[in-house]
Amino acid sequence: MQQWDATRVARYLALPFAWAKEKGVASHQMVVSELGCVRTLRGCTQYLEDVLTALDKQQAHWAFYSFREDSWDGMDYELCDTKVPWRYWQAVEQNLPDTLLRHATKEFEPIRKRLDH
Repeated sequence: MQQWDATRVARYLALPFAWAKEKGVASHQMVVSELGCVRTLRGCTQYLEDVLTALDKQQAHWAFYSFREDSWDGMDYELCDTKVPWRYWQAVEQNLPDTLLRHATKEFEPIRKRLDH
């Protein structure tokens, strides 16, 4: 098993920026899209922090996946790191609106604090 800590994440993410620099593309012209992790996995919050810190250092633009996804809860960071209640899936099956309350969570914090700037 390989450990993806902040150093390894930064080293990995530096590769496309090195390529871009060779091609004359500035870091601030780069967009990293659909970054994320399954919110119930241990270490998800730290992973998001590590990825976003590396991208901040590159001054790149980014977009996370996903904000209040309507068909899958895995990356809805406002739902904490636990499974959703059965009523969530019952509503999905019945094509009813999702009634789960979203709130600030530790999983969403790496993203939220950057949105405030």
